[in-house]
Amino acid sequence: MWTVIDDHEAAPASHVALYGVRIRTRYKTLVALLGEPNGADDDDRKIITTSWLLQHSEAGDVVRLHDWKATDRYRSCLPTIEKFRSLPSYYWHITAEQEETAMLFKLWLENRL
Repeated sequence: MWTVIDDHEAAPASHVALYGVRIRTRYKTLVALLGEPNGADDDDRKIITTSWLLQHSEAGDVVRLHDWKATDRYRSCLPTIEKFRSLPSYYWHITAEQEETAMLFKLWLENRL
């Protein structure tokens, strides 16, 4: 089971990026499952504008589900955050300290979509 946690509760290792683990779905679907996004790092606000931090209730592993360079905060030709969040779908990035953790979360989320 995965639960949303506050950014300040996460271990620094939770911010290690592993690229290539992604899941395609709508923003509204994620909000219905996880609640409102709980923010992005101050340093990443141009690169990451929508993110959730989640922790596995038994193992304690932390994952981040987030966008990546998807809005006009990164490049002016991209959609605003509001337009981005209304897209029919998006390939959301899943990052974790271990790729296995990211894949475990992806499977958990896929079963709920």
